[in-house]
Amino acid sequence: MPLNWNNYDEYFNDPRDQQQIDDSTKLDIERIAADILQLYTETLSLPWGACSAPGVFAQTVVRVDSTIQHQFTGVSQNKTIGLKIFKKGKEKHSHKLVNDHKHSRNKLSGLPNELVQDVYAADEHNGTFYLVQEWVEGNSLENFLASQTHTTPEVAKQLLSDLVEGILIPLWSAGTIWWDIRAGNFCVTERDGKQRLVIIDTDSLLAYADEIIETPHVFTKRNHGKVTALKRIKTIVTDLALARFSESYLKGKRSALKQKIRIIADSSLIAFDSPGCLTGGGEAFQTLIARLETEVWPIK
Repeated sequence: MPLNWNNYDEYFNDPRDQQQIDDSTKLDIERIAADILQLYTETLSLPWGACSAPGVFAQTVVRVDSTIQHQFTGVSQNKTIGLKIFKKGKEKHSHKLVNDHKHSRNKLSGLPNELVQDVYAADEHNGTFYLVQEWVEGNSLENFLASQTHTTPEVAKQLLSDLVEGILIPLWSAGTIWWDIRAGNFCVTERDGKQRLVIIDTDSLLAYADEIIETPHVFTKRNHGKVTALKRIKTIVTDLALARFSESYLKGKRSALKQKIRIIADSSLIAFDSPGCLTGGGEAFQTLIARLETEVWPIK
């Protein structure tokens, strides 16, 4: 097969709720992907990409080799792309997502943002819905936090800054508020020699697109979504702050330290819970960092 399916297949080494596709379906996806990309005939016999594990609605994301010429090369400014192929049987949801990316995404205030994955195209090809998006190299924040390898306060602070100052504050202050904030939707990647955080599942940003675009001064859905979002934000903040410490240090101390960090997050991030567009986010983040640096990270 011209596509490498190793990462996809390895995902099913553990029990999963999802159904693993067979070789025949893989060949169908390879043909569909090649058609969408309009690859040259001579390219088809060569290895030209690799497939990621499936998502809830995505069958796979094909990482297209950066040396491969395709119809989106110019639009993506020669960056490595990921071709997201949506599952069959999920057409209703996939159609809405693709339509929102195509017609609504560019109307969301706060975008583009260098820490938000770009989407270059969204469409349907012979019944298959797809996105062409920026490929962000790295590890999901979920896997990064689960690796049990502690990091430095400087790295933890940078990732927290990217999450809050780089992503949440610019978007929430502009009214682009969403609820599905989870560690699996972010990628820890390297930029300019530093570990940085980028949001990679941007479908979630479109949750309240209709309200944001059609009734920008009405926050009914967004205010409701903040309840779930803020719980998840505080969980990520707590986990990143804990990443400063080694697993051996945390033995017997994790629960108390986690509770201490959560109390700091609760009191520091009150501004994020206020109705409407976010105001005072910068001051809230500086308070959070100052308290972590004085009350948590100096602990030996």
